[in-house]
Amino acid sequence: MEEYEVVGWLGSVNSLPNGSQYDDYVILQPNGAGEVGVTGADADIEAEIVALCDRQEPGKYAHFWGKLTCGVPDYNGCQLVVTQLRHGTMQPIESGPVAGWQGIVAGNPEGAQFDDYFVLAGAFPVAFGIEGYGDDGVSADIHARLEQLRDTGVGLRVWGNLVAGIPDAFGSQIMVTRLEVEGTLTEPTGVVEEPVEGWVGTVVGNPEGAQFDDYFQMLDQDGTRHGIDSQDDSIGQQLVALRDTGRLVRVWGVLRRGVPDAYEAQIEVRRIEDFD
Repeated sequence: MEEYEVVGWLGSVNSLPNGSQYDDYVILQPNGAGEVGVTGADADIEAEIVALCDRQEPGKYAHFWGKLTCGVPDYNGCQLVVTQLRHGTMQPIESGPVAGWQGIVAGNPEGAQFDDYFVLAGAFPVAFGIEGYGDDGVSADIHARLEQLRDTGVGLRVWGNLVAGIPDAFGSQIMVTRLEVEGTLTEPTGVVEEPVEGWVGTVVGNPEGAQFDDYFQMLDQDGTRHGIDSQDDSIGQQLVALRDTGRLVRVWGVLRRGVPDAYEAQIEVRRIEDFD
């Protein structure tokens, strides 16, 4: 089983047809971030979830807190146990600290109400509004760095606080007090490339219903993760066969950041060998 902490994730509750194995599920936002089964941690929260089911705008969406577990008997093999939710027009609520969340900054189209948002890395790329803050309010320095990272696909980690029920993208905002960039901003196309030379790790499958099938978890201190694929059919079949076996391999090829794959990056494998 895999577990994920859910902090202020935005989604809508939808019912399944009569006779289905499960009653309802959540469509996470933005569209494509994932669809998972849902239940309340107690009777009161379950009643709120039922009341949200199949709502139309206004009041369709809610922010959810709790724990998501995958590899369990529920819709798409995942179940969100909700410990708290917020919906409708409410006062802002600070949901707690943001400690090293990993993701990218994406820009909204010109003319949109909000400039950009933060996309969480991982199997469920949910999104939040984002802004830089210092001791005296909005920080020009952090704001400028976030603006520079926008649409580059370069990964970053952020620290600060998340506030839901605020006028920003996806009805929430990460108030960033510190950030660390995990790549470089030298690639004008927004795609950052680096060579992969015998990196050691395992191929791990994402839960059923996740946007991407698998990823490569490196054998390093932090267990760094990247999406993985190959243009060579035989290597692609090897990668599928390696999923969740725990078998260590070495891979060669190129890592591209800022592409649509798990953790907003992909290793294109051109050679693969067992790790001795």
